[in-house]
Amino acid sequence: MDDQGSVELVGERRNSFVRTSFLTASCDQRRAYFASEDVRTALAIHLGKFAQAHGVELHAWVIMSNHVHLVATTIGGSFSAWVRDWKRGSVHFLRRECMESLPSPARCGRFWLAGRGYDREIWSWQEYKRKVDYTELNPVRAGLVCDRGSYQWSSAMDQLRRGRGDFPQVFGPPSHLEDLRRFTCFG
Repeated sequence: MDDQGSVELVGERRNSFVRTSFLTASCDQRRAYFASEDVRTALAIHLGKFAQAHGVELHAWVIMSNHVHLVATTIGGSFSAWVRDWKRGSVHFLRRECMESLPSPARCGRFWLAGRGYDREIWSWQEYKRKVDYTELNPVRAGLVCDRGSYQWSSAMDQLRRGRGDFPQVFGPPSHLEDLRRFTCFG
């Protein structure tokens, strides 16, 4: 950390002090481990508690049958480390809380697709809006619901109806994002 209180970046920007990211985490072999409502509900509850306990702000999230999308901001820690710990913790939590609802391949062995998943840092308001829309419209594109606010395992329902107990708390846009229009040259 320098005199100004900012964090020196060593290597990749993955270790930034404040980082907003879009993440896709898929089940091993793209299997539908989250097909059961019980499993999706348990995973949503775990996501909410884990994010809160680790100071992560969730801006958008959706749990589909074989993958999860998140838009999140980590404050004071590594996004990659948080994702690794959340994925590891979610496996233990799901196997403990809803073993009977999990498909048999998910009960032991590899749970998540190998690797850290797809993640992309978001640094502009425009990209943030695109990723939130992409996340919350995922069930609509998959033909599961007609509008984003109708899918129970998504932040879109909270955006419209505010709060659902143990489900993840949804935060507004982070203030550190850039506006791309600022870089446009009007000649």
